Amino acid sequence: NTGQPDDSTNAALRMYARADLLRFQHNNSSAILCLDSLIHNFPNSELTDEAWFMKAEILQSEGRYNEAIKTFDIVCTNYSDGILAAKATYRQATIYETYLHDNQSAMTKYLKVITDFTGSILVVDARHNYRRLRGDKIEQTSR
Repeated sequence: NTGQPDDSTNAALRMYARADLLRFQHNNSSAILCLDSLIHNFPNSELTDEAWFMKAEILQSEGRYNEAIKTFDIVCTNYSDGILAAKATYRQATIYETYLHDNQSAMTKYLKVITDFTGSILVVDARHNYRRLRGDKIEQTSR
């Protein structure tokens, strides 16, 4: 046993933790550099989809909405069977709706959550938002 898999897993985890700390410290540019290094140096790591997702969240927080959508799309495309794919698709929908005021694209993404990720907890909210944007009369319920 060379210890190589554990070493690379630990190194990727350390990089991810560092990026998370940098993000917490509002040092977004350094966090993105750290995430990019993780993605480049450990492309097969179990954390790669998490790194892409965090990068997209940072881009969104900076108001770089089109870049965030493209980065979330990497998660949706390359990790479509992962748990973050539904979340990334939903986040794209909310960016389209809330920040870009593109309701048609938002509806398309909400519908994708509904049809492609039937087991996701986001389906209920996606369905509600899709129907609201479509113009359906939505009854108010107390939550």
